[in-house]
Amino acid sequence: METETLALYDHVRATTKGKLVVHGHSFGSFVAARLASKRPLDALLDQKLQAIDNRNALRAYQGPVLIINGVNDVQTPLVTARELFDNLNNPHKRFEAVAEAGHMTAMTKTDTLRAYRAFLDGAYN
Repeated sequence: METETLALYDHVRATTKGKLVVHGHSFGSFVAARLASKRPLDALLDQKLQAIDNRNALRAYQGPVLIINGVNDVQTPLVTARELFDNLNNPHKRFEAVAEAGHMTAMTKTDTLRAYRAFLDGAYN
């Protein structure tokens, strides 16, 4: 899967003008974190990052990163996502704990969409 991810990134980077923001959700967060360790990203948005598995992949990433986690997420508990966030040595990081949201519903909340748009507009650079 890594070969395909890198090939897709290379194609998009070569054919697209402007910023390239990678958004990973659930299992996709592992793919996004690994990509961030292999290629330069303009920004990274990850939902449901697992601290144990993604710390090494994100250790060197210094671009803007937004971590979103539902307060009621039982697959990736809030404390796990917060631990990853706290261990990122990155001045361009932001954490959003989404009230009344689980693993799959955080992006349906108005506050999350507001934070997401601000992130994409460069408010967290």
